[in-house]
Amino acid sequence: MRRSTGPGSFDGGYVERKKGILEHKSISVLTTLKDDKKMFRMWERKLKNALKEIWGPESVEHLAALTKIPERTVNTETKLQEAVRKIEEKFDSEEKANEVSNDLWSIIVSKVEGVGLEKAADVEEEYEGDGLMAWYRLVKWCTKVGGEGVTEK
Repeated sequence: MRRSTGPGSFDGGYVERKKGILEHKSISVLTTLKDDKKMFRMWERKLKNALKEIWGPESVEHLAALTKIPERTVNTETKLQEAVRKIEEKFDSEEKANEVSNDLWSIIVSKVEGVGLEKAADVEEEYEGDGLMAWYRLVKWCTKVGGEGVTEK
């Protein structure tokens, strides 16, 4: 936690402010993912490693569970939203699920460019800012090759 003084602090004391996800060094030094899908697996590995340090390993495992959901089972926006909500229920609290979703949205918007960002952020207005849905879309787009997903090593 970062401590700061200023407006909102009492008697010149410290007010705790949680460090934003993009302020973490392991995230700020993460390269930007461009349109080269071949680079995705390495980029994803580095991101997940950084997120384990920030969120803890259990939260990263929930992301993995989300991306294992077959696209054919979530072929509409509503079905995808239902799948994402089931994953959110696995987190310790609603607050933690919201933190993860908001952090993912921030990371995707700042660390993904080009078609990947278009695919990830291509959600109906009511879901804009939903990092878990954006993450699912990004992973599925990046791992598609000729209509088939790339198998994990």
